[in-house]
Amino acid sequence: MGLVYEYDPAADKWTKKKPMPLPSHHVSFTEHKGKIYAFGGFVLPQSGPPAWVPIDNAWEYDPASDSWRALAPVPTKRGSPVAVSAGERMYVIGGAVAGPGQPAVHPARPHTSVGAVEEYDPAANTWRARAPMPTPRNHMVGGAINGKIYVASGRVGAAFISGGSAVEERIFAGTPKEMVTMYHDKNGKLALTHYCMLANRPGMLLESSDARTLKFDFDPACGLDAKSEMHMHSLSITFESPDMIVQDWKLFEDGKNKDSHPFTLKRVKV
Repeated sequence: MGLVYEYDPAADKWTKKKPMPLPSHHVSFTEHKGKIYAFGGFVLPQSGPPAWVPIDNAWEYDPASDSWRALAPVPTKRGSPVAVSAGERMYVIGGAVAGPGQPAVHPARPHTSVGAVEEYDPAANTWRARAPMPTPRNHMVGGAINGKIYVASGRVGAAFISGGSAVEERIFAGTPKEMVTMYHDKNGKLALTHYCMLANRPGMLLESSDARTLKFDFDPACGLDAKSEMHMHSLSITFESPDMIVQDWKLFEDGKNKDSHPFTLKRVKV
């Protein structure tokens, strides 16, 4: 949503103003000489599953005329950075971007924080790179005191958090075959969503379990057509020892079991 409301503290009332030209979220805002500036953010993808697409949009909002003006784009597309005005310039710092080979930020796919620091000159409508942050992060706060910029808190890892409600499993990390499986609760039942190298994301529900084994089967409500689309249809997880897990994935094609894909995962001790 691109809603904009003006608050009058003297009258304690709100007035609806002209909306943002591009509805987006996790945009960084700062005030500079009576005008409001908006940098970066995320938008929904044009197709495919919901996700966060980083953008490079930059806007100037003039409260006096209730108008928006497009500015030179931010050099680094990113969402959830922090913007700070200091002296005659503005600075866009940090943020989150999609991982390698990923078009958008998704909670179960690789994405990272960036340490990019870019300086905007409103008089010339130009950008230039400055020294990057020592520790890349997103969702932080920042401000200027006596001509210096201070940045605090934020997230140094992913842009999403689950509050302990989900477990992420990643295999073939950093390769074209990288895949992620998210284990989570669904209506009181253990479930998983598998982000597969086949470019789909089948869901499964726990069908049975014992002291050593978990067995998951295809969830028809996941939105994937099991009869026409090749996909992973079931998964068996066996805890062979405290340091070893054996997985057996069943691949379906044309609605039938095609073959099995076993994996052995061993704990690495350092």
